[in-house]
Amino acid sequence: MKPQIALQLWSIKDACKENFYAALKQVKESGYDGVEFAGYYGKSAAEVKSYLDELNLKVAASHLPYEALQKDLEGTIVFEKGIGNKRLVVPGVSFRTLEE
Repeated sequence: MKPQIALQLWSIKDACKENFYAALKQVKESGYDGVEFAGYYGKSAAEVKSYLDELNLKVAASHLPYEALQKDLEGTIVFEKGIGNKRLVVPGVSFRTLEE
């Protein structure tokens, strides 16, 4: 079985900002099986899911700031399930005190 390889979209964030769909298409054409999201560039979960389905890309994970989860955990979970994601990556936290 071939290992599944995904690209962290933060590494091509400028291309994603310019044209999110075209960036995803290029990822697929470059041989990747999936992506780790680092933003959705104003796209709805339905739009993102349709791009993924059309391009036959899988979701490896989504890279999200802790503050986004704190602000709207339920909405984030609904969005992530809507795109077929099962993994959230929180790269760091900005606590000001030990109690936080």
